[in-house]
Amino acid sequence: MPSADVSAGLELADAAPATPGPAVVTYALVVSLTAETTRATAAEASLQGQITAEASTRLSADNTLQSNITTEATARASADTTLQTNITAEASARASAVTSEATSRANADSTHAAGIASPTALGHVKVGSGLAIDGTGVLSATGGGGASLSDATPHALGSAAPGTDALASRDDHVHAMPTAGQVGADATGTAASAVAAHVAAGDPHPVYLTAAEGNAAYDALGAASTVQTNLNTHTAATTAAHGGIVASTDARLTNARTPTAHASTHATGGSDPITAASIGADTSGAATTAVSAHVALTDPHTQYHNDARGDARYDALGAATTAVAAYAAATEGTSFPTS
Repeated sequence: MPSADVSAGLELADAAPATPGPAVVTYALVVSLTAETTRATAAEASLQGQITAEASTRLSADNTLQSNITTEATARASADTTLQTNITAEASARASAVTSEATSRANADSTHAAGIASPTALGHVKVGSGLAIDGTGVLSATGGGGASLSDATPHALGSAAPGTDALASRDDHVHAMPTAGQVGADATGTAASAVAAHVAAGDPHPVYLTAAEGNAAYDALGAASTVQTNLNTHTAATTAAHGGIVASTDARLTNARTPTAHASTHATGGSDPITAASIGADTSGAATTAVSAHVALTDPHTQYHNDARGDARYDALGAATTAVAAYAAATEGTSFPTS
């Protein structure tokens, strides 16, 4: 429901002519501003409501997250307690197993001490020939033994094999040197002989040109330059040498000669007159005549405002200021709604 002032403004707007005057336009702006203020106030209230709802949602989410964290911490503490209990039980079981193993070994030692060792039973043994035992109970072999040493020359290198001989080799034995073929190499001098034969060949690299092949395939060095010199000399030759063709250096091509005066033949009445149309020009006086006709028109530029069109489109200068001042004087003391 608009206020009394707004209603009065609307009545004034309804009574205004089709083209509103400045005073009516000014009041209509006041009404529009009032409506915009009301709309903005409502929008701000809606936005504040949305902000409050979002804050409430975020607070609820934070509480849920904290509850989940607390639950997880409790579960972790319980799992740690269970793990520690399992570790303690495992340590106790290991200690019990060690004790049981020690008891079993003691019982086995007791049984072992009762008799002499045999191929199938544990027992005592005596230190026999070729053996010695020290004060700490360490048993060691003594004396010689093993395979006899061979006096034969070592075999040459060949295919790998374990061998079947029962004789052993001496530490300083030496094998015969292998041949070049046995190690996949050429005999000494083979490479040098191949290179020498290659160098001595008449044409060891047929993909390249020999001097004779080059002379047969190409002109001698400087031949092209000689031909170019001859061409330059030929180009500079006189007209007579070219059968009547004018050379670019012919002096007649650069001999400046003043043309014979003949302007009178192109004038009006001459033998070869030039007309205005033939050179793309208007006849004498045509431009002056066209400008004079344009100036004589009553309204030659209809895209611009003359006095009549300007009066029909705009208020007189100062009319808006006068109307506002009159309206202000008529409504002095009247308050307008601001929100």
